[in-house]
Amino acid sequence: MPVCSAVPVELTASERHRLKKMAYGHKTPHQARQRATIVLLAARGRGNARIAAETHLHVDTVRRWLKDDAPKPWQHRSWIFIRDPNFRATAQRVLDLCARTFDSVPLGEDEYVISADEKTSIQARCRCHPTLAAYDIHRARLRPL
Repeated sequence: MPVCSAVPVELTASERHRLKKMAYGHKTPHQARQRATIVLLAARGRGNARIAAETHLHVDTVRRWLKDDAPKPWQHRSWIFIRDPNFRATAQRVLDLCARTFDSVPLGEDEYVISADEKTSIQARCRCHPTLAAYDIHRARLRPL
């Protein structure tokens, strides 16, 4: 029979404190209290079967809730934290343009920085078919150019 191990859970002190308040709070909804208890027990290193026995829940419920509550890195904005040690050197040209300088020379009054990004799904395209004449009832409302 396979051993049911819990999803590894690491909590910070503030997360642990908040979960304890939820697990032991009298005004916390029952399901939220159960989930908080499961996460706290998993953080202590207990297995899914033991957590299920202590909380009187089914092992599959414990496993599913731990999986649902596990951190999902793709849902966090980790790109905000720059990890590249050469970021400033790499992005220096763009940063200089944002500061209105180019090659350490300030831009003049008649010089502009234009930033553009391409959206490939939105393109100016020529018409494939000629415009048809409108019926008498549905006159085309065109403004003169």
